[in-house]
Amino acid sequence: MLSLGPVGRSGNTLVAGGISSATNDVENPPELFLHDIMQSGQGVGNSSLARVLAEESFPALQRMEEFGVVFAREGGKLLRRLPPGHSVPRNIPTDWAGVAFAMRGITFVRPLAEHLAVEGVAVHNGFCALRLLCTEGRVTGVLVVERKSGKCFSVRADAVVLATGGYAGLFWRTNNVSDSYGDGVALALGAGCTVRDMEMVQFHPCMMFTPVKLPVLDSLFGAGALLRNSTGEAFMPRYSKTGNMATRDVMARAIFQEVAAGRGVNGGVYVDCGKVPHAALEGQFSLFGQVLAKHGLCLGKDMLVAGPCAHYSLGGVVIDPQGRTTVAGLYAAGEVCGGVHGANRLAGGSLMDACVFGWRAGRAAVEDMAGAATRSDSVFTSFSNCIDATSDALFQVKEWTRQLRTLMWEQVSVVRTGKGLQAALATLHELEGAAKVLWASVAREKFLHKCMVASCVVRSALARQESRGAHYRADFPLLQEEYTGHTRCRFVEGLVSVQFQAEGMGL
Repeated sequence: MLSLGPVGRSGNTLVAGGISSATNDVENPPELFLHDIMQSGQGVGNSSLARVLAEESFPALQRMEEFGVVFAREGGKLLRRLPPGHSVPRNIPTDWAGVAFAMRGITFVRPLAEHLAVEGVAVHNGFCALRLLCTEGRVTGVLVVERKSGKCFSVRADAVVLATGGYAGLFWRTNNVSDSYGDGVALALGAGCTVRDMEMVQFHPCMMFTPVKLPVLDSLFGAGALLRNSTGEAFMPRYSKTGNMATRDVMARAIFQEVAAGRGVNGGVYVDCGKVPHAALEGQFSLFGQVLAKHGLCLGKDMLVAGPCAHYSLGGVVIDPQGRTTVAGLYAAGEVCGGVHGANRLAGGSLMDACVFGWRAGRAAVEDMAGAATRSDSVFTSFSNCIDATSDALFQVKEWTRQLRTLMWEQVSVVRTGKGLQAALATLHELEGAAKVLWASVAREKFLHKCMVASCVVRSALARQESRGAHYRADFPLLQEEYTGHTRCRFVEGLVSVQFQAEGMGL
């Protein structure tokens, strides 16, 4: 396993709060979970992938317990919460006892990292992937650079599994950890893969940025929390019949529009937890409350101020139900993939996605390699010292990255227009052209990866001339039936090409 950061102590899972799953009771069957996933996806997601996610969610949950993950229980039963978008309580947190709230996801990843050692998996931390190696149309390894030494290595393998996360970090306002720029998507595109739904970026509706950077828990709304604008109005019923239990895309747009109409509070709105039962505040929300208390806020009494930010990449690499991509030898799982959630993702679906399809992709890679001779060079082979950029060039790349992220937030975030998207595309072209003039370096190549992925997002958003789920076009505010399907991107002869395809037409 090659990882950019230390396995078990890096990645977005560190800040994840819960996993959604069907359970073995009549109140929460896989069929109902599937219904909720498809309804949330609004005709964009792949029904076969969604069915696998729903039907294999509980076995995956049990498998995680076997690997050492401890889930919260009450009276011997799994603790289940009800976030917006779910029809029944099925969001299950891990046991956060003794863990800092901001690092609660470590209760999930640490046991899995420890299990790697049990299975004898070789883990190499601190490696950055530059490109996939291909031979006769098949992925046969990866070119990486060791961040500490600056040395490049070619790592040969009969199969490669991408589990690199998403691209929400391309936006200036995000709750992702650093380096969430879509490198995996760029690697796959460079190897000839098809990606899909890149315009679908989920914006978390309620991220606090002051006095502490912290997401407001979705399950608070299931317990009675309300959104209020600067006038004190509980405005969500004007935007959705489900009110404060609306899905994330609806809630994010509603907040964005309240702010645009002059009824916002410091770029967001108020979150009123006054109606959340005291027992819940002292129980399941106690850790969240403790973090707020350290910054002078009392959960249940003080109004919180929160607003939208880029949260999750719904688009990504095209896979089949086994995690196979459109290029032989390459597999993918988790947020780097597209098609599982469609135009919107239910809370807690991301961890389950990674668990279900991570298992499937790994198994398919092993089965597909059965009988293949192990390559004699399927180990690290020193390639050369990668060229480092000069300090001036590094400063320039950093400034370009800042410009790109600001551009994406201002023109390609919660509310989009054709004019804004065209302007974003023109600026991206300028940034990419300027970067190509720089002397070759790791920093330049990583920036070009960002430009490639951002271009896919913008071009796909231009192609979808409607509003659906997480994608909202102010110039095309209504859902159009002819866009029931998905966008597809490829990288051909140095350019991103986009086409629209109806669902049910295969990979």
